[in-house]
Amino acid sequence: RKILLREELNKFMEDVINMTNEELLYNIHYWEKEKMDALVEHTEKEEARKRLEEGIAEGRAEGRETSKIEMIKNLLLQNVNYDIISNASGKTIEEIKEIEMNMNKK
Repeated sequence: RKILLREELNKFMEDVINMTNEELLYNIHYWEKEKMDALVEHTEKEEARKRLEEGIAEGRAEGRETSKIEMIKNLLLQNVNYDIISNASGKTIEEIKEIEMNMNKK
């Protein structure tokens, strides 16, 4: 962006007034295209940022879930009661039993 001096502004306005319709339409089209390109670039950056944030959040959630399952497995190995594990982990007793069955398959 540039701030024009009064003389430059007057020259610019004179040039615009003297343009043919074709030149004027071309310049308007070019100016609109630049604005549209800038908008598209901004939108693409925003979408990329949102996808990155969503990916980070998803990764953190998966990490918490993996940690929770490991905690449940450790508690099961220590023969801790299902109700206590359920209260500590937020998992249902059915989910805990499923984790236990998967442990025994390995």
